[in-house]
Amino acid sequence: MDKINEYKDQLIEIPQEIKNFEDNIEKYIFLGEIKAKLEIYENKEKNNSHAQTIDLTTIRDELKNLKVKDINEQKRLTINLLEEYIQEDISYISKALNNYSLHKASFNIKEKKLELRQPHSDQIVNTGSSSIDMFLHLLLFLGLHKVILNNNVSYIAPYIIMDQPSKPYYGEDNKDDYQNIEETDKFKIKYVFKLLNNFMKKAINNNSDFQMIVFEHVPTSTWKDLDYIHLVEEFRHGRALIFDENKNV
Repeated sequence: MDKINEYKDQLIEIPQEIKNFEDNIEKYIFLGEIKAKLEIYENKEKNNSHAQTIDLTTIRDELKNLKVKDINEQKRLTINLLEEYIQEDISYISKALNNYSLHKASFNIKEKKLELRQPHSDQIVNTGSSSIDMFLHLLLFLGLHKVILNNNVSYIAPYIIMDQPSKPYYGEDNKDDYQNIEETDKFKIKYVFKLLNNFMKKAINNNSDFQMIVFEHVPTSTWKDLDYIHLVEEFRHGRALIFDENKNV
């Protein structure tokens, strides 16, 4: 009886059906994956044993030489550079700024806007003038692009599009005033274009790629003798910036 039970146990261990390679394909794949993982761990152990032999003094020296840039200090220096660029432009157009020609550029970090500070003072002035505010707007954005070009910032497009910067200056009809009287708005708008022309001149002389597009209503004489401002098109007599398909142009 014991002999019979022994044979039965042996029969249980014998497969009931014949297995071939195709039936066991998943088993062989699994064994291959196990082998690959074992090789990875084996390589890691070799690498770790090599890493342990590295001189720790070299690592300590590298850590000492690491330098972390002070963001606050860099921010302060960048704002100083921005105000320096703007101050140069303020001097360039001083005749158009009248009582504010000697004021200093001050960038308001909290409100992200340009203000004017009284000379030798910490007092910010309230200009109360749309024409001066327009100049401040131009001065700020031209100054920002100068900083951008100076730092070779590649992710900010090198162009400005502006629509009618002369808007605060309309109202006078005397053509003589346009040429001769410095206090008139028509005289000041000339300095708007002088400012834009001066920006483009410096950008081109520094081999910087930049484009400026300005939509205006002022006569072409406004930018007479300015080398870097060119008329592209006059939208008159049926010509328009946006073509109207319903009209015969």
